[in-house]
Formats: sequence, C-alpha cells, structure tokens
Amino acid sequence: MKKHLVQAKLLKTTLFVVLCLVAVHCSQSKKYVEYNQIKSQALEELRSVLQEQTGWVKVHAAEFLLWAGYPDGVKAVYQDEESHYSTVTPYRIGIWRVLAQAADTEEEKEGYIEKILEAFLDTAGADRIHASETLAKLERSPAKANAEVTAAALTSDVKALAWYTRWAVAFDSADSRVRAKKALLEQLSEEDPTARIIAAYSLRKIGGLSQSEWKTLSEAAAREPTTSPASVYLLSAALITADDAYGETEKIYSSLRDFAQAPGKGERMEMCIALAEKGSENDIPLLVALLNNETPLGREEDDADVRAAAAFALLKIID
Repeated sequence: MKKHLVQAKLLKTTLFVVLCLVAVHCSQSKKYVEYNQIKSQALEELRSVLQEQTGWVKVHAAEFLLWAGYPDGVKAVYQDEESHYSTVTPYRIGIWRVLAQAADTEEEKEGYIEKILEAFLDTAGADRIHASETLAKLERSPAKANAEVTAAALTSDVKALAWYTRWAVAFDSADSRVRAKKALLEQLSEEDPTARIIAAYSLRKIGGLSQSEWKTLSEAAAREPTTSPASVYLLSAALITADDAYGETEKIYSSLRDFAQAPGKGERMEMCIALAEKGSENDIPLLVALLNNETPLGREEDDADVRAAAAFALLKIID
C-alpha cells in the first residue's frame, strides 16, 4: 500500500511538472509569435517612412534601418536622392551622411566624407553647422584637413558650429578625446539649453566616461527641470553612458520613460533611442503604443519620425 501511495505521489508530481513545462512552452511560443509580428510591423514602418517621407525624416528612417542591421534598399534610395538634391543645402549633408554609412567600401565611404568636409571648409557655405555635426557623427575630425579653419570654427560666434566642432575634434587623437570630454562636461553648465543639449548628445556619442565624468553628467541630468528642452538629452546620455558598476540608473530610466507623452517629437525620439540602447522587453508595450501612433502629435511628418524611432528601438530590443 505504501509503495502504491509513493508511486501515485510521484506520478502526480511528474504530471504537474509536465503541465508546467507545457505552459511555459506555450507562453514562450505565444511570445515568439507576438514579437515576430511586432518586428515585422516595425520593419514595414521604417521601410514605409523611407519611401514615403522626405527630408530629414527620410534620413532618420534610413539611418535606423542601417543601425538595426537592415540595409536593403537604403543605398539605392539615397543614390536616387543624391541625383536629385545634391545641391540642396543643408539636405545634401544628410544624403551624404546616409551614403557614407551605406557604402560598400572604405574608398566609397571616404568619397562621401570628403564632400561633407568640403562643405565644412567652405567658410561662406550655408550648411557648415550640419557638416560639422555630421563629421562628428561619422567620427571624423576636420582638423587634419585644415587646422586653421577648424580652429576658427571652434571659436566661432556661431555657437552651434563651435559646439559641434568641439565634438568632432575629439576624434583627432586619444588626448583630443580627453580634452573634448572635459570641455563638453563644462558645457553642461552653460546657460543656453542648446549648449547643454549638444554637450549631452556629444557625450552620449563619444562614450567611455569615467565614473567621475559620468557623475558630472548624471548630476546635470538630475538638476535639469523636466520642462527644459535639454532634460531628455541629459537623461538619455546619462542612461546610455552608465557603466553597470555605477548603478543609480533606475531613476534616470524611469524619468526618461515619462517622455513617451512629451509634446515634441525630439523628446519622444530621444527617449526611443535611449531605450534602443538600454531598454528591455518591459519597454515593448510603451514603444508599440508609439509605433501605433496612439497619441499623435498632429503633424504627419512628426508622427512619422516618432514611429520610425519607436520601430528602431523595437528592432534593437527584440533582436
């Protein structure tokens, strides 16, 4: 009798374990199907924005596809854009920026970077600010091409030109990187919020912050009013550049997610980009709501930009 009771108990336990495993498998299968559907929708959205939108919205969609690892068709679209708009300032800088990133060879990439450099070095040019920003994004300092023009840009009365050039020259050498980070961290204390935005964005892209440097950045993010246009950029930079050993990121992450309902596309997009880097499956519902345009901004191009950014974040998290 005792033996039969033991066998019955074992059978009951085994059945329970099997049922649990089946439930887990079903749950995982359901999640797999759901995530594949979201991924397909995100890709479709990005490709739609690439084909249907114009200007910088189109540029952003192209870059999101490249960064997410889905380059098919991007280069061809932008070769066509160049054939039509290679003289249109400042959009031509965006065209060359995409083509440099979509290039198949280093030689091809250098050809587009040279065009951007020429635009920067043209001191009477109309798109020098965009050129300096793009050189920084492509991690190319203009100083080697022309030290004199670069030095003048660093002290220019056109502040945005000076600030973006400060970021670009970080890529001269290891010492230049150290000096640039120091200057950009000091720039976080500038009164002009645009200075703080560019400094935060630049530090996010440069990365490699020491713990003390990151503390300076995170403290700047903490004291920035949430109503300030610089807030989301400071929070994003602090979250992305945080080393796991630093900790103290939960509040930053939570504050950043609040920008999902922000009234401007820039704030929503920057939040999405931060979540693409440091988000998790927990952020998928929030990003799907943005992908589905559940709280539209009211302008089609702005909503398309946000949808594209959300699609990019979803692809990065799901992949």
